[in-house]
Amino acid sequence: MLVCNNPALARRFTNQRMDTAMCNARRNNTTQVPNTLIQLGILLDQPDMRTVCRTVDGQDYIFQGISGRIQDNSVSLVFASERMITFLQSCDYLHINVSVVGKLRKPYCSQIFNVLTKYGSAVIPIVRVLMRERTEAAYMALFNHLRALAPNLQPTRLHCDFEGAQVNAIRQSFPGCVVEGSLWNYGVQCSSEAFKLGLSPLAARNDLVLSFIKCLCAAPLLPVGLIEPGVEEIWREVQASGWADDLEPLFVYFRRDWLPHVAELSVYDCPRRTSYCCYSDNRMLAYVSPQNDQNIWCLLRGFVQAEHLSWSDKLAIDRREVVSDSRKWKEIAKERRVCRLIRRLDKNEISPGRVLKETSHFVAAAVHYGLQLNNRVSYSQSSNDSD
Repeated sequence: MLVCNNPALARRFTNQRMDTAMCNARRNNTTQVPNTLIQLGILLDQPDMRTVCRTVDGQDYIFQGISGRIQDNSVSLVFASERMITFLQSCDYLHINVSVVGKLRKPYCSQIFNVLTKYGSAVIPIVRVLMRERTEAAYMALFNHLRALAPNLQPTRLHCDFEGAQVNAIRQSFPGCVVEGSLWNYGVQCSSEAFKLGLSPLAARNDLVLSFIKCLCAAPLLPVGLIEPGVEEIWREVQASGWADDLEPLFVYFRRDWLPHVAELSVYDCPRRTSYCCYSDNRMLAYVSPQNDQNIWCLLRGFVQAEHLSWSDKLAIDRREVVSDSRKWKEIAKERRVCRLIRRLDKNEISPGRVLKETSHFVAAAVHYGLQLNNRVSYSQSSNDSD
């Protein structure tokens, strides 16, 4: 704290007057936040603004230009270093993660679109995109821009959310790519629909109703051709139990909204059935970006820091340094049980409906989250864990 020993000067330069002067000086020396993404992209392309997107080691820049057009609101800003673009072309299994912008007021963008991969034991975010809108035209323009930056980009598997515009753009841009959904996201969406239908109080009081909802949410664990027979088998049990009138709207919703997309819905033979990589990336973004006073410049600094951390992880794995990747024993036990049930299903030893009942407690966390049953823990326990 500065103290003025001259009483005359102290009376003239009060704290209030000094604070105002310092705020004005800071405002005059700080670049104003642009109102739109296109203005931000033009600004970042100026030579005197290149330092904003310079990597921590000073060897690269993360801003890779503007995709889309103003006319159809498909404008997006792409952020990825050249070394990450080179690394992207060697990846065949990619994850797409969509992050909420949060308290960022301007420039307006609907989401942060992230492309990441699992490399060894680490999650490596590769590309981050500020998107104006979540339309199919915006996704198509973005993927075309990425293909121009990375001509050898040919993923064989792509893990994403169940967003129609996104899935359609992926199928058009990468025809030979297998599109995978997330077991967790489906469980949350399906149980959230049950919550909207008013089934949450009934599920909280009745374990049988809750078990039927969990069986429906476990449908992606079946092969594509057995999802519908498995769900219909559960529906016959619902009718026999006398809860058909209450649960019929939920099963109608499944047949209408999910059966046409069973190819993306099934995680039967997927190496990764849920999007844990995306949750890890969300934690990294929250770590590098200040949450209380977030503006676009703070967010871009967070992008730069996240790129540095991710590249450091990749280099550490390339040097074969020891990195812990331990999983919880419960997750390992669940995975083994699913594999045993799938083997029995392949041998026709059990029915698809039996698989749904045996695996329904695997999606209990997603169902409780969607039904908003956070204060009540009720997991279906299998009477016999050995097959």
